[in-house]
Amino acid sequence: MAAVVQAIAEVLRQLVENKINRLRKKKRIWKVSSAGELAVDDKATSKKSLIDFQSLPTRSYLQQTVIPILEEGLTSLTQDRPSDPIGYLATYLLENKGQYDLGTETLDSGSQVEDVHTQAKDSKLLELT
Repeated sequence: MAAVVQAIAEVLRQLVENKINRLRKKKRIWKVSSAGELAVDDKATSKKSLIDFQSLPTRSYLQQTVIPILEEGLTSLTQDRPSDPIGYLATYLLENKGQYDLGTETLDSGSQVEDVHTQAKDSKLLELT
């Protein structure tokens, strides 16, 4: 399990670095809310509440944004052990990302996620290879 989490963290780190490079080109400034969420401020100023997104350490960014939902998703994944773990995790992340944006609780039941995953496959929203 630890090796899987490390592999996922490495992929996420690379994705974050790519995103940072794209954002550097746009020169957007991000602010961190009291809940630790990041939000774009297109009218960037030099106020203390705003930080340059590029200066946010990768580890801090991941811990504030990705790791909480990823841990919940991996926990649900290991409990349910679906036949398509990648699709299941992807569906879990997509279906629950709004709850983390709002700072609310995650779904308690993995079966709810399995139902969403099944519906996504049935409606071809999630294509499996």
